[in-house]
Amino acid sequence: MASFSKGLTVHEVTELLEQGDIDDILNDVNDIFMEPPANVNNYVTDEDSDDEGLLGDINHMPASLLNAHIVIHTPDTEDAEVANKVSANKTQKKPKIRLGQKTKKIQDTQQTVLWRQRDLETPNIFVDDQKPNVYYNTLQPYELFELFFDQQVLEMIVDYSNTYASNKNQTLQIDINELKCFLGILLLSGYNEVSRRRMYWEKSPDTHNNLVSDAMRRNRFEQIFSNIHFCNNSKLDEHDKFSKIRPLISMLNSRFLIHAPHQQFHSIDESMVPYFGRHGCKQFIRGKPIRFGFKIWVGTLRLGYVVWISPYQGKSGDLQNTEYGLGASVIISYANNLLTHRIAPYHLVFDNFFTGLPLLEKLSEMGLYGTGTIRSNRTKKCPINLVAMKKIKRDSYESYVSDSGILVCVWKDNSTVTIASNNVGVEPIIAAKRWSVSDKRTPTPGRRGGKPSNYIPRYDGAMHYLVPQEKQTRCAECHQKTTPRCIKCDVGVHLKCDRCKIKNQFFRVTPYGVPVRLCMYSGPLRRSRQLSLITLSPRRVVIPY
Repeated sequence: MASFSKGLTVHEVTELLEQGDIDDILNDVNDIFMEPPANVNNYVTDEDSDDEGLLGDINHMPASLLNAHIVIHTPDTEDAEVANKVSANKTQKKPKIRLGQKTKKIQDTQQTVLWRQRDLETPNIFVDDQKPNVYYNTLQPYELFELFFDQQVLEMIVDYSNTYASNKNQTLQIDINELKCFLGILLLSGYNEVSRRRMYWEKSPDTHNNLVSDAMRRNRFEQIFSNIHFCNNSKLDEHDKFSKIRPLISMLNSRFLIHAPHQQFHSIDESMVPYFGRHGCKQFIRGKPIRFGFKIWVGTLRLGYVVWISPYQGKSGDLQNTEYGLGASVIISYANNLLTHRIAPYHLVFDNFFTGLPLLEKLSEMGLYGTGTIRSNRTKKCPINLVAMKKIKRDSYESYVSDSGILVCVWKDNSTVTIASNNVGVEPIIAAKRWSVSDKRTPTPGRRGGKPSNYIPRYDGAMHYLVPQEKQTRCAECHQKTTPRCIKCDVGVHLKCDRCKIKNQFFRVTPYGVPVRLCMYSGPLRRSRQLSLITLSPRRVVIPY
């Protein structure tokens, strides 16, 4: 008679499988079952739906699955022997080894990190190219479109489409002008949506579109639509699930990078393209605005200009440095793409799906900066008590710096927020407007009691900068005529008057384009010399935020 024994969890069994110490235990085992997780009936959250599990990394499986128990089905005569072997291997302490690909993974647990409670020194910050490009400002919308779909891209589509049609014994004979007309109809369909494409050519006044019907016949449009191609089907890469559009993606990425403004800060995240058909790379993410479709890794500039796209295709992707994990490999691939175009100390910003200390150390080796929120299980035993941080008052923080120059800071907002960076420190500390869950309102930072004056909105002593104005106005303190004006209070004020409670400030660029700061002289000086105006060249402006 067979029996069942339960003892190990999924995490413990995977460690034994990796170490090779469970083969002798499983010789006489009939079946192995896994109990359902404790939260099997709950909704899947972002933390539980980590796509890094597709790489086979045991460190990115949800905790509910790792803590599920394993049930071993064995013959009754050998229950005692199997139970003894399981208990002996369970109590034996051995170094933990992570599951992963055949390539050697980066082991976080094998590295001893020394943490110190201090701030990270921020180096000199890269200055963006402030010169406006007059060429792009004078282009029409269709001319901007032709920057990316230029003559070379259109010729590639025409050649591959005619080749594909000839292989099907069809005569397509499409040229570049007809292809532009076809692409224009596709762009128009994104603004003027109908239920079916054929409705553009119908005679009904509510669906008929004169621009579409006059530009191309319906049967011709459907013939081009059924034969449009971006590659040669006889030379497809069997390991690339997006090989049919890979030439188009590569050509667009190169053009995105050529015409991109030269800026320091870049953001990397994922985007969804809606799709309800059948494809091996189609994703389903519960609770998202777009639940079904293709996941695209997107690298953008600060204002949303797309620099790089890469469709997600699971384990068999074209990403580099997969030994760092899926999220980190996306960041490294994007960084290499930037450095091949132009070498500069770029600053990459991402969320906790990508952030890890090995990734930040890799970026430091590449001469790049990185900042992002990080999960608590990726901080290499940073001595921050997250349980105690949840009980302290709001706006408190605690930070540590590793021996490799990585800062980990935990800030108490409505909940605790953990941030890691190899470039940005804690200082300077400024007030921020944040919604308070307990107070059900957004408190004004740094506001003192009492009714404020008509011409001084806040007495927080921050961000008060004096700039020259065209006409003289009355000083808010001494009521004498003055030329400087406080850009925050929007009132005139002398340099010798401290009505604005001016403190020592970092450099900033004023709305007039003149970088200034107000500084306090040290020592017992005369009141008329306590404040002075310092004007710098725009090329020497440093913004530490």
